[in-house]
Amino acid sequence: VLQLTDGRNSMMAGGSGLPVGIMNTVIKEDVERFEVVLGPNSALYGPNAHNGIANTITKDPRRYQGTTVVLGGGNQEVFSGRLRHAAKINNKWAYKITGEYTTGKDFEFRDSVYVGGSFYGPATSTPERVRTFQFRHMRTEAALYYSVTPKSDFIVQYGGSVNSFLAVNNVGRNQIRDWKFSYLQAKYVSPRFFGQVYYTWTNVGTSYG
Repeated sequence: VLQLTDGRNSMMAGGSGLPVGIMNTVIKEDVERFEVVLGPNSALYGPNAHNGIANTITKDPRRYQGTTVVLGGGNQEVFSGRLRHAAKINNKWAYKITGEYTTGKDFEFRDSVYVGGSFYGPATSTPERVRTFQFRHMRTEAALYYSVTPKSDFIVQYGGSVNSFLAVNNVGRNQIRDWKFSYLQAKYVSPRFFGQVYYTWTNVGTSYG
């Protein structure tokens, strides 16, 4: 399934074809709606949209103005702080800024794995290679809106995140350390036309399988 954010391909850079998932730069308080389109959509969204798309739509700062601050916590040492600020400067310009810091501790489950025909797990002297169960996510976005006409907009936005967590995949778990996901996007939106250019990059830190 092709993952989009505001119409931008938000899959992992580098040809892996994996969705960004938890490394996305959007915070909860800036999500307006989530659109799911089933089935092949390559005619509209390109060759990777053969199973459907999942598009996250964020809030327009002109319709959702103001400042939101959220602090939360829970078991597993979880703490989360999030900020969203949006304002309409005048009839032409508007902007928004978001940020998040979330940390906690994953459940300490030791899995059993087979490597090269050898067994590793809780019953052996060689445990699974999980260095730490702490997770941390830091993410931010900034967007500038310019109204070319009352019904057309030019939008420039940037987003970035730094992530450390346990990632589950089809061969077990990987420990992701300080992986960075970033993008820069410019787009024109009107009732008749839509055009965009964007650049997405991923800086891979370290990982342990």
